[in-house]
Amino acid sequence: MWHYHYPTSAPFLYSALIMRRRIDEVRALLRDEGYGEIRPMVVIAHSMGGLLTKTLITDSGEDAWNAVFTRPVETLAGAPEDRALVDAILHWRARTYVHRVIFMAVPHRGSDTSLAFVGRLGARLAAVPASFTGVYARLDRENPGALTPTFRDALTHGRLTSIDTLSPRHPMLPMLNAKPIAPWVTVHSIIGDRGKPGPLADGSDGVVPYTSSHLDAVASELVVPEGHRVYANPAAVAELRRILALP
Repeated sequence: MWHYHYPTSAPFLYSALIMRRRIDEVRALLRDEGYGEIRPMVVIAHSMGGLLTKTLITDSGEDAWNAVFTRPVETLAGAPEDRALVDAILHWRARTYVHRVIFMAVPHRGSDTSLAFVGRLGARLAAVPASFTGVYARLDRENPGALTPTFRDALTHGRLTSIDTLSPRHPMLPMLNAKPIAPWVTVHSIIGDRGKPGPLADGSDGVVPYTSSHLDAVASELVVPEGHRVYANPAAVAELRRILALP
């Protein structure tokens, strides 16, 4: 079992790139060490980790790139490493080695918590890595008008944190949700609900509403009486074991 820790202060597409690279590197290392055929992966993703995981099971096409830049990467001036980095952040392909994903309390459609006081406070405390903001600032200087107005100020001044990208109003979330999941991937959901009076559609784990965590096209969905730390719930643990035992 591998456990991936991502830089929680950075926008999720940047963290997703690092995750994809690390998994690819580890798999290549295992092959080089003579481990032979590596079994298909099951990814268990909690909260924002689910947004990172979506880039393992979808193809970006040009939608993410076109949301941030007004012209193709090959037309941009600047250092090759800068252009290569933004290209890798905004373009991805589904990994054929991921065959099953278990989403746990994932804000597929964002969370209003990111807009509340705790979210605004967290955004002030979550410093965006300079390796992320610096490349956009340099490309902006060398390519006036190349960044779309929606992203230019936030990306070049470090004002786009992981909390910002979890806003239900953030344009990247609808783009990512519209991407079809690769046909070889089976998806499951485990969702927390604190059990307040009212229909499930109005439920929440205290951070992510049910309507944000719910996906229509899944093999199974389990709602457990739990807050956002749904992974600690005994029923959720039992469901994880059930899914992991599937062929």
